[in-house]
Amino acid sequence: MKNIERNLVIRTTLGELIAALTEEAFCVAQDEKEANELVAVMLSDLLSHADSGPERWH
Repeated sequence: MKNIERNLVIRTTLGELIAALTEEAFCVAQDEKEANELVAVMLSDLLSHADSGPERWH
């Protein structure tokens, strides 16, 4: 069976990404401090494993 790799490009702003991560973190966190720590870890992980960026800047 072939393993097909698909690249999904999502265009968003950093603020929208942080807002979405925060919304989800509050669903599982015990308090605001824990939610913010979760967001920081998720954002750090996403950015450290990201490609070099878009092919062209606008």
